[in-house]
Amino acid sequence: MKKKAVTLTEVLIALAVGVIILLPTTAMFSTSSRLMEKSSNLALAAGIGRYIIQGMMTMETREIKPIPKPGVSMCDASSNNQYFQTLFELKDSVGDLKKGKVTMSMDNCPKLYTRLARYDYRYFITCGDFISNDVEEDIMKSVTVYVTWKEFGVDKVYETHAFIVPR
Repeated sequence: MKKKAVTLTEVLIALAVGVIILLPTTAMFSTSSRLMEKSSNLALAAGIGRYIIQGMMTMETREIKPIPKPGVSMCDASSNNQYFQTLFELKDSVGDLKKGKVTMSMDNCPKLYTRLARYDYRYFITCGDFISNDVEEDIMKSVTVYVTWKEFGVDKVYETHAFIVPR
């Protein structure tokens, strides 16, 4: 007698083999996606830390002040955000100063603003003075910038150090 139908046992075996193949594949994509997101967050934090340090290098050393923990939110456009404030005063891309300053907001920088807010990016700063010859104008500062964010419910931190010399 010829068999024309598939039995329930054969269907269950086929489903089990399919599940055995698909589970590790989907787990791999999930893990890969999380690692990519973590890597992206760390790269953004490193860029923010460098940006703040570079801004400090253009300041007078006596103007560089610490910011205590928990720090200042990157989405804070107020004067509390003294080292990251220039990001909130972006000039237009063609450099036409007649148009004035652009305030960073959800409307004109949606991807960056959303990312900073979603992960609650903040920064805080510690400073130390190295005084040579007891001259007020000749103070070198040791600066540590900490960039913090929340990732998958876990607090993360990136820290960068610099010695700021008088200009």
